[in-house]
Amino acid sequence: ATPADRTEILSHFRCPCGQCGTQELKDCDCSHPRGAREVKAFVDAKIAEGKYTVEGVVGEIETKYAGRRF
Repeated sequence: ATPADRTEILSHFRCPCGQCGTQELKDCDCSHPRGAREVKAFVDAKIAEGKYTVEGVVGEIETKYAGRRF
């Protein structure tokens, strides 16, 4: 995955915090625990590692954040 794939990766998920009303993670910027900022930082870290495909990053998010996928 590359930085250009970030929006595509985020578009697969809702914000996992369970506290805000934002449907799509890519549109959310909440700072709740397990919220958008935390997940986006996790995605950026996985992309920076340079060893994951888009599907790999999506799988990592599902595993760490309980698979709250659309």
